[in-house]
Amino acid sequence: MIVSLTVKPRISVINFLNTRKGFDLSAMRKALKIVGKLELTKEDRERVNFKIISSGESNSLSWDTTKDRTEDGEIVDIPVDIDLSDEQAEFLAEIIQKAGDAKELTVADAVLLDVYDQLKKV
Repeated sequence: MIVSLTVKPRISVINFLNTRKGFDLSAMRKALKIVGKLELTKEDRERVNFKIISSGESNSLSWDTTKDRTEDGEIVDIPVDIDLSDEQAEFLAEIIQKAGDAKELTVADAVLLDVYDQLKKV
């Protein structure tokens, strides 16, 4: 299954999976394979000037999509097609659904809605 994701949803899904608890070894392997497919390539990082900013014990991420603009000057974050197996798509959708059912999502996770909607088209 192909999902079309820009930088923000890719980073959001990686962060979401990184903060999930309760994976058994099989689920951990599945999550790591998905993370591997979502990781930003060197070209992605250079295109959006991606940076990891360290401050003390925490890190924050920064990127800039202002270089990608339409003819009208509108900023466009160029989506990338990510090829997930049906099993990976179902696994990721299930994890997002479980987090929603458990009321563990916040407004900061809103970008996961688009990802979930794309995954449920399986």
